[in-house]
Amino acid sequence: MANEMRDLSKYILFFINCLTFICGMVLLFLGIYLHTQYSTYYDFMDSSFYTFAIWCLVMGIIVCLVSFLGLYGSIREDYCALLAFSVALTIVLCLEIAMGVGAFAMAREDKLVRSIARKMKSSMDNYDPVKNQGVTKVWDILQTDFKCCGVEFPGDWAMTPWSRKNPQSDELPNSCCQALPLKSPYCRVSSPELYKIGCIVALEQSSTKNAGALGAVACILGIGQILLVIAAIKLMKQVQRPKACPPFY
Repeated sequence: MANEMRDLSKYILFFINCLTFICGMVLLFLGIYLHTQYSTYYDFMDSSFYTFAIWCLVMGIIVCLVSFLGLYGSIREDYCALLAFSVALTIVLCLEIAMGVGAFAMAREDKLVRSIARKMKSSMDNYDPVKNQGVTKVWDILQTDFKCCGVEFPGDWAMTPWSRKNPQSDELPNSCCQALPLKSPYCRVSSPELYKIGCIVALEQSSTKNAGALGAVACILGIGQILLVIAAIKLMKQVQRPKACPPFY
């Protein structure tokens, strides 16, 4: 019976470690995705958004490494490796809880959205295809990628220096419209192809989707890691305990 319980703990530990490793990889790739997806818009984003993306990358790597340690400990039935794994996993779990609370607070905090909106409106004043190609390119990429126009609505462009220079007061950047027909080479407020939503709304919608995926991964990781700690402790009780563990444990 004791051997059966030992084998059961071993197999549970191995199986859940495999799932946790996969979740760690998902967290890693999600961090890479968030970083690459929004890196173009660095001038618009609050620094906490990038900190969160880096945290996803770091935690993904740590979860993968800790999972490898758990796999080694379960296969070799190494008491010291299992002990190190349990301690490391408990620390990781605490960090993930802190990261989850921070992500939830960031998502609920209106001042983050207001901060991004202020930066976006400020950068609109520098939109100029001739004098400021960098900002112009970023805005054109943003509006094309997210199918949006302006910060809160297309009318935001009417308040910019770029708009006041144009003879046509209703003209908008061409990136505010979908593919324009040949008979109408300019994007205007009245264009049927005009993107109606503001870019701050589009960014919020995109972030909400990513937050949902991250929340699902976090829930699976949390449940799996609690089970892993329990299984590791049970297996530790059933394997031979050495007199001392190596210093790195």
